Amino acid sequence: KKMAVNGKVIKEWELYPEMIEADKLINVPIAKHHTISNATIGMKNLMGVIGGARDQFHQQIDQTLPDLQAFVKPDLIVVDGIRVLLRNGPIGGNPKDVARKDTIAAGTDPVALDAFGATLIDRKPEEISHIVEAANRGMGKIDYMSLSPKEITI
Repeated sequence: KKMAVNGKVIKEWELYPEMIEADKLINVPIAKHHTISNATIGMKNLMGVIGGARDQFHQQIDQTLPDLQAFVKPDLIVVDGIRVLLRNGPIGGNPKDVARKDTIAAGTDPVALDAFGATLIDRKPEEISHIVEAANRGMGKIDYMSLSPKEITI
């Protein structure tokens, strides 16, 4: 269904209405490299709820991903960092591009979780433009350590 996103770049877009109408929405991305956006974590994973000409999202991805995040707003984000694709994403194809990190992160701050996820794929959060843009828009903290995350080892 076409919806008014009212973002900086995306003014309206086709989205699955169930994602907006749900009582609770949980976003469960796998941390991985992406050639265009440099990372697929929470914000990029939300592209799974859109329809339409998805390739247009890639034209200004540093703006469109925060636009989508601001509109969809998951209640919980769980980053799967068990095995991560470090390079040549999204298609990869070489087992040497995958690393075991055996990590899961969960929370409600989309910027902090994407920033932490960037470190799982051996990137600095400041190197990933959509994370920087979302932080600049006040959507969360790029300095995720300032949130005093709890670490549990099992």
